[in-house]
Amino acid sequence: MQELLRQLQAVGDLQRRLLPRELPRLPGWCLAAHYMVGRWPGGDYYDFLHLPDGRLLLIVADASDQGAPSAALVAMTRVVLHSCPLSTGVEKLPYCPLRDPVVQPPHILLGHLNRVLLENSLADQFMTAFCGVLEPIDGGLHYANAGHPSPRWWRAAEGRVESLRDASGLPLGMEQHTAYHHKHMEMAPGDALVLYSDGLTAALDERGQTFGCERLDEAIRQSAAEGAGAVKGMVLASLDDFLGNQAPEDDVTLLVLERMA
Repeated sequence: MQELLRQLQAVGDLQRRLLPRELPRLPGWCLAAHYMVGRWPGGDYYDFLHLPDGRLLLIVADASDQGAPSAALVAMTRVVLHSCPLSTGVEKLPYCPLRDPVVQPPHILLGHLNRVLLENSLADQFMTAFCGVLEPIDGGLHYANAGHPSPRWWRAAEGRVESLRDASGLPLGMEQHTAYHHKHMEMAPGDALVLYSDGLTAALDERGQTFGCERLDEAIRQSAAEGAGAVKGMVLASLDDFLGNQAPEDDVTLLVLERMA
């Protein structure tokens, strides 16, 4: 039993080590993030890559299953993203050598990751992922979704929260010829985008009820005017209140991206 607990602790430590050590700093933007390992470590992952032209690539993902197999899937995804010119915009021999590397749109990147994971994972493994490329100057976000929960968009001018326009395809690693769809949105000053893993909305209380998107949206509405840090704090406080004395079963990832007014 002690050895099992030690192994679980090691998996959780590995997952945390694969995450960014600090959040990006972009003029006119504020980011907040929270990551919590569940009772049984799963496969949550988020990351940011600063691109040579000033844009920011971001990804939030969740590997199926728990423990070592999911941690291996996360590690593989991180290696691919950080080593390939398709996602970094920088030639890194011997990986994907290109003379003029250009960061590909998110739907192309997801297609590339899908092929890699399909060839190098267990039969029943898969990973959901939301991938976006942010243009900090004009607030544009190009994005694609591989079966991941749709981010929540706080639209300051309208004073409401809505689901980001759907671009969802199959999770990564399920089907070789899956096509992912490219979408684009523009965040206005004061807007916020909340990205999360399903460990948040699917969290269960003592009565077996789920936290759900309604509670998430209410927490965003109550705090969005105060910025990304306030949104993160309000969502986590709402989750703690909902769970009571229970710990979440699954990993919980929460990212808040705010375009400052």
